[in-house]
Amino acid sequence: MKVIFLDVDGVLNCQKTEAKCRGFIGVDSKKVKLLKKIVDATDAKIVLSSSWKIGWWKYHKEEQDPEGHYLDQKLKREGLRILDKTTDPNCSMRGEGILNWLDEHIVESFVILDDECFDYELCNLMDRLVKTSFYDDDGGLQEHHVEQAINILRGGHKSKWI
Repeated sequence: MKVIFLDVDGVLNCQKTEAKCRGFIGVDSKKVKLLKKIVDATDAKIVLSSSWKIGWWKYHKEEQDPEGHYLDQKLKREGLRILDKTTDPNCSMRGEGILNWLDEHIVESFVILDDECFDYELCNLMDRLVKTSFYDDDGGLQEHHVEQAINILRGGHKSKWI
């Protein structure tokens, strides 16, 4: 299985995103289409590593927060769905959460889409990070990030994880 560890803010949106979710910045449909390109090219599964995971539930969808429903619906419009989410102590130890998830699953290849580095260097995950930006004029996921993510998922570089 190939996996995309997905952050939302700064990847599926940016400072100029007009979409709103309960008064907060929402998800940009153009960025979701770019995520779909990665999934279509690699058949990767999406695992939520974002702080948005707090309101998202794998099961018991009736209990998840409105933000979780919103995210599910935005992805569903492009035929995408979230497989699972990571667990980490306070959403700032994302690398640790990713490593814990990897320990419990058989993964052929993975990529991390995030606009922050968190503890990725400490966890030796920097070679798997495709770093976007929330603040760039056209921030969030871009076409060149799509190419980079596809290359990583296809094993286009050496790594201890493959």
